[in-house]
Amino acid sequence: MDDGIMKEALLDFYTSSGKRKPDQIIVFRDGVSESQFNQVLTKLLRLPSSLTRNGTLKIVGSLDNVLHGTVIDKKVCHPKNNDFYLNTHAGMIGITRQTHYHILLDQAGFSADDLQEFIHSLSYMYQRSTIAIFVVALICYAHLEASQLGAIYED
Repeated sequence: MDDGIMKEALLDFYTSSGKRKPDQIIVFRDGVSESQFNQVLTKLLRLPSSLTRNGTLKIVGSLDNVLHGTVIDKKVCHPKNNDFYLNTHAGMIGITRQTHYHILLDQAGFSADDLQEFIHSLSYMYQRSTIAIFVVALICYAHLEASQLGAIYED
């Protein structure tokens, strides 16, 4: 995680909202392996809690497919980690893709159900689609931005 990008975005928010701090910060990370959890958590904990007003940081079909909105948070999940699988989209053709979410840090105090519902609702916010996508829209936007930056710096 690039601390500079996050600080710049928070500073833009602060100045554009009349010097108001966000109530909470929720960070989504893609492509983090289990062996990197501690490294990511250490970086997140270095972010000052003074960045938010209340000091909270939250890290966060067909007949053959499971229904969209299905959450699996028991039995097949890690016995000690806070993780769950969420199927956010309907499988029109082929197989649906469940996303595996790991909650590394929760200082905001969301209940498991509220957080799962919040993440599910974020899968409907992708402007290029009229239906839910398999991950939160923020991840898709981050991939698009990375691709665009890669094309710029490739030249």
